[in-house]
Amino acid sequence: MIYLKRVESFLSNINKQKILFVWIPKNAGTSVFESLNQSLNMKQFLKVSEARNNFYNHGAATFGHIDIVKLKENGIVSLKYYNTSFKFCFSRNPYDRFLSLFHYFQIVERIPLNYNYQDLMNTIVKGIDPIGLYNFKGLSQCNKQSDWIKGIKIDKVYQFEDIGRAFDDLSNITGKNIQLIHKNSSSNSKDRRNELNPETVKMIQEFYEADFLQFNYSFNING
Repeated sequence: MIYLKRVESFLSNINKQKILFVWIPKNAGTSVFESLNQSLNMKQFLKVSEARNNFYNHGAATFGHIDIVKLKENGIVSLKYYNTSFKFCFSRNPYDRFLSLFHYFQIVERIPLNYNYQDLMNTIVKGIDPIGLYNFKGLSQCNKQSDWIKGIKIDKVYQFEDIGRAFDDLSNITGKNIQLIHKNSSSNSKDRRNELNPETVKMIQEFYEADFLQFNYSFNING
């Protein structure tokens, strides 16, 4: 039975476009994956052991928040697949992403319920686990967005804020009519920026400076 499932997985992906979705946390990843799973049969591997046994370097795939560079170094993502796949990700305004991370961590009880925004930033600044060969470890999802594409020849960085146009582009690239499936919808983080005090704003600006610069977001909290 296991062998048959592996054969079916292989046959369902062979000869299909190679598309690698680099899933940066809290950047609409669930919606993107569900949409591409439905339209392109994108596979998801959230554990290294699962990827090692079931990823055949064909078709559309995402490895969640696992470090792609390390997957390549360990031979799980082949050099051929890496070089010939369309690699893309989504960026997000660092203020909004931080707010989304905070409220997500409260829901899943990964931070104390009495934590405020500054408490979380203090914890992040003191040191968190880097991205690695795991979907997440501790607060590793709070790493800079740029860390997920460091060392990767990324083909396209789409913006969370313009996700509709991104899906139009993906439809053109793949030749498929990809419809966005909305998942994990929440209140607009932009409307909550005024909840951040000046000290927390400064900490976000300093810690995530690379993201503001690399992805062309304004440091102006009202921008």
